[in-house]
Amino acid sequence: MSTSHKRWRIALVAAIIAVGLAGAAVWGYGRWQTPTFRGLAISPPYPAPDFVLTDQHGQPFQLAALRGRPVLVFFGYTFCPDVCPGTMVQYRAVRQALGADADRVGLLFVTVDPERDTPERLAEYVGHFDAAIVGLTGSPATVEHVMHRWGVFAEKVPVPGSATGYLINHTAALYLVGPDGMVRVMHPYGTPTADIVHDVRGLLRQSAGSAPARVLVRDAWARPAASGDTSAVYLTLVNPTQSPDRLLEVRTDVARATEIHETRMEGDVMRMEPVHAVEVPARGEAVLRPGGLHIMLVGLERNLRQGDRVSVVLRFERAGEVPADVPVRQQTS
Repeated sequence: MSTSHKRWRIALVAAIIAVGLAGAAVWGYGRWQTPTFRGLAISPPYPAPDFVLTDQHGQPFQLAALRGRPVLVFFGYTFCPDVCPGTMVQYRAVRQALGADADRVGLLFVTVDPERDTPERLAEYVGHFDAAIVGLTGSPATVEHVMHRWGVFAEKVPVPGSATGYLINHTAALYLVGPDGMVRVMHPYGTPTADIVHDVRGLLRQSAGSAPARVLVRDAWARPAASGDTSAVYLTLVNPTQSPDRLLEVRTDVARATEIHETRMEGDVMRMEPVHAVEVPARGEAVLRPGGLHIMLVGLERNLRQGDRVSVVLRFERAGEVPADVPVRQQTS
């Protein structure tokens, strides 16, 4: 086994261990009952970091747009002669095995080589395997940020005197995201296709049979603040269903405690008090805004700077757990 091959295998194992330890420490064991997986089950699952990249057609593509269906995510590059095309062949085999259910599953190929992998190059590449595969790229800085948030290892290795110019050592695993937007399973390279199909079908059965109605999160943002201080998250909760729901709890890894509060003005006196639940009316919305309802982040574990993003999990009475990716910014009005 080559040194570079060993290096990415070590990085993959480290990432899997880190995910398991971080998830257990932060999120707590959820109530969402999962099927028995053949891949490396993430217990407890964690929110898939959202991103907006450019697809092979030159259009913006957001991961959150696939909420409600299982999604397989792979990070690779088109110049790779071995592992990456092998994984794309496996994508095609997964679709063939799923039959009529194939279109209910998202297949994403995120490049780790944005310098060479333009939308045009990605269109040619993924089109060679299956038109349903979505190829994604972006600026080097954007792609690096996405890889960092997903815990993906990538190392550019110059090859002097070679026509290749450079190669890239990178994490070679499939991430399986559930219909609820949570990372549920990792499939290391070499996992049999039948095992991947088994795990995808398990999530498809659950999404079709017992998945709760969703509450949508819009216009979310958090205030910048220093480590140890307090911040607040504001957002709009949209309930498209015929039944009312209630926000009961919020969890995040960036603060020691998270509480729902409401600010009220009585004359010139500001009063703030905890709220046990936020009512979200049927076919209506609840707005958390400055000077009213808000999510209080108590005792920040790190600085929240303009442009950062915060992952939170909102737990509803009916909808269950809904992950949200919250940008940090200054108040605009």
